[in-house]
Amino acid sequence: MSPFVRTVKTGSGSTAVQIVEKRNGRCRIVEHVGSARDDAELAVLMSQARQRLHGVQDDMLDFTDGD
Repeated sequence: MSPFVRTVKTGSGSTAVQIVEKRNGRCRIVEHVGSARDDAELAVLMSQARQRLHGVQDDMLDFTDGD
């Protein structure tokens, strides 16, 4: 199965964002993206995880206006 993004509650009450793949009925953590303590941090981590999952790096994004 291809990798996917999941969230998991930690013991401290934070929400961990992980990139995971499932093989032979077992989940294997490919990368721990980070832990969020509020909704804003969670949104940022989810965005980063999706970018990593789809191979988009921050330095690949062109934010220039084209001039």
